[in-house]
Amino acid sequence: MTIETLKKEIREKTVLRVKQLSKVEKERASQIISNALISNEKTQKASRICCYLPLENEVVIHTAIIKWLTNGKAIYIPKHYQDTYHIVKLESLSEPNHTPQFSTAPLTNYKERIDTWIIPGIAFDTHRNRLGRGKGIYDTLLSNSLGKKIGVCFNAQRVESIPTQSHDIPVDTILSA
Repeated sequence: MTIETLKKEIREKTVLRVKQLSKVEKERASQIISNALISNEKTQKASRICCYLPLENEVVIHTAIIKWLTNGKAIYIPKHYQDTYHIVKLESLSEPNHTPQFSTAPLTNYKERIDTWIIPGIAFDTHRNRLGRGKGIYDTLLSNSLGKKIGVCFNAQRVESIPTQSHDIPVDTILSA
């Protein structure tokens, strides 16, 4: 079995486990993880955090983002522009629907300037390896990055082992609930 086939199998099984979680379970876990992110030493010390706006079945970290914005931290997210991803500043996350407002200018030299990355994934293993959606977006963004990398996921997304390739970037810490 090839590494890509193994990764695909892990993705499919993990996505099914997450879909079986109730809305209440996901909300509860998301709040626990958001609180852990807020109190995390790496995020407390960081002045520039790159995080994400959740897709379906990802940990919702709006509570942490709003707290960081309120505390004056510079928050950035990956944004797709013309077949590539750029890191753009998140200016606000408006209530009640958490509508994001972005800066239009991408952050230059972001690999040296981001202190902490908050990274979603389909699965994380006991060795801090991350399995994403298979497009290599975060591997590209994180390669040669100097910032600390925090993976976030539901407990249902934790697996024993993920096969890795030379381009796969592990995280420094995983927060899950």
